Amino acid sequence: MLTPEKKVERKVKEIILAIKLNSYIKREIKNAQSDLSSDELDKKVKEKILEMYANYIFLGNNSYGVQVASLTYFGVGADKLDVLQAAILAGIPQAPSRYDPYTNNGAVMGKINIVDDETTPVELTTELNQLILERVQQNMDNAKLAFKKSDDAIISFMEGLLDFSLTYQGQTYQVSYTPGRKDIVLARMYEE
Repeated sequence: MLTPEKKVERKVKEIILAIKLNSYIKREIKNAQSDLSSDELDKKVKEKILEMYANYIFLGNNSYGVQVASLTYFGVGADKLDVLQAAILAGIPQAPSRYDPYTNNGAVMGKINIVDDETTPVELTTELNQLILERVQQNMDNAKLAFKKSDDAIISFMEGLLDFSLTYQGQTYQVSYTPGRKDIVLARMYEE
């Protein structure tokens, strides 16, 4: 309904639309359930606005709404999403093109980087994968996430979990991690 311009006039229009939408929804809920207290009514209004948002938000790849995006990206309904899938969808609205799981998987999922002494990328074996997972689990057990308040702090924290050297079968490997959008979403979910 509004143009993408970033001007004071647009902000005023947004405020007016928000007030009108809020009033309309409140009136509709009151008509349907007249016995609600003021607090219950406010809660129902917030729930309805959140429901509308979830049903109409653009999530990339011609997907409008969480249900359609869930089917598009994962082939299951929104009620069947696991935590990782939900985090991926929750990360998309900030920048649907940039966080498109189809075209920019690294920005969404992050990337584990493993190199040997000569900085040559290394193929991950089952045994090496297990050693890395054990080391990350140790790092997580010793970490404190609750004080990480900004996205930059969370990214640094995530990078730190996977930033170490590891010796396996006489070879030293450097393991590092480039976090993805889902890491920030999951960290925020954990924090909340």
